[in-house]
Amino acid sequence: MATPPRVARRHPFLVLLGERIREERARKGMSRKALALDADISERHLANLERGVGNASVLVLLGVAGALRCQITDLLVGAPSG
Repeated sequence: MATPPRVARRHPFLVLLGERIREERARKGMSRKALALDADISERHLANLERGVGNASVLVLLGVAGALRCQITDLLVGAPSG
């Protein structure tokens, strides 16, 4: 019998970051496709970020913040540290 794939644990920081990205995108009335295009990342990577399972590099976050026309700190302030 095959071993089921491990379910990735979602870090609280990444979950909150994903929620903030999704909320900001909704507030701006942007589709996921439009944000991914403006941020120069794939829709799949953006979807993973919004689900809290993406590995967000600083440069990706800068791109997302720039496409959302907000500061990167708007996405990070108050995030849990551990």
